[in-house]
Amino acid sequence: MVSPIRHTPNFGTLTDVEAAKVGQTVTAVSRTLTRLGAESVYVAAIGHSHPHLHVHVIPRWPGVDASVEWFAVRDEPGPHRVDRLGAESFAAEMKRLMLA
Repeated sequence: MVSPIRHTPNFGTLTDVEAAKVGQTVTAVSRTLTRLGAESVYVAAIGHSHPHLHVHVIPRWPGVDASVEWFAVRDEPGPHRVDRLGAESFAAEMKRLMLA
């Protein structure tokens, strides 16, 4: 998930600088997920259940059946599921690649 530092309800209330930073960050996260093996990366900002802008960046990993809709890929069982230690390791690798 990508969220601007300043809480704002939607894209329309971002400053130009904030909008550029959110877009650049979403792009960097998407590219990094692809480098780590994601087949596709979906991006969505729904804004219904939380009163501040946040952008979901959702990877589709190899092995997820093509019939699974974009919004359901994160709920699929498979090798992309990891425990807490695996998630921490993955997050550290994402951070390393994004800062390189």
